[in-house]
Amino acid sequence: MLDILTDNEKEVVLLIIQGHNFNGISQHCNMDYNSYNRIKKSVFHKFDINNMNKLLGCLIQNEGILPEEL
Repeated sequence: MLDILTDNEKEVVLLIIQGHNFNGISQHCNMDYNSYNRIKKSVFHKFDINNMNKLLGCLIQNEGILPEEL
């Protein structure tokens, strides 16, 4: 499931799932708000979802990934 994501998308998704907000992600990835939103929207589109909670559910259901394993 994660194999359809770019490296940047994977990094942002994993940081969000670990509880980071935009400020933490922007510092870690050195990206601005527009880049963050573009990546987030791309992830939502690829998984046909509209929020990160649904993404977490997809990861747990389809990959058996739990947040503490990330």
